[in-house]
Amino acid sequence: MNVLCASEILIDSPNPILVYGAAGFLKYTNPAFEILSGFKANEIIGMKPPFPWWPEDDALYKMAFEISLTKGSVYKAIKFKTKEGTCFYVDINTSPLNGNQQAVQNWFDVTNDIIARQQIQNLIRNATMRMAQV
Repeated sequence: MNVLCASEILIDSPNPILVYGAAGFLKYTNPAFEILSGFKANEIIGMKPPFPWWPEDDALYKMAFEISLTKGSVYKAIKFKTKEGTCFYVDINTSPLNGNQQAVQNWFDVTNDIIARQQIQNLIRNATMRMAQV
């Protein structure tokens, strides 16, 4: 895959994508993350944890983030907050990027916005409860 194709995939992905350097610095975020979180790339590139979209429990998130940077991970229904402070939930899949090196050079997060899924689950749960009352 050439560099142009790879960059188009990152930019055009409907899923929020974040790329971290081996030391945990945020190196890249795509437009989908900007839309979901409200944070612009130029505001957050170069940051290290705790990130501003993490909730107040920074210690727990920092520990999970550090574990992710050692072996990769999958996290379900993680609570984040937008720049304005509104909460949203995502699933995150973190993977190492080695390139042609033996050591991991970067980490890649693909984030799935699960707000719509949670809304549907709540509608189904509420409808089931109403049906049980009949």
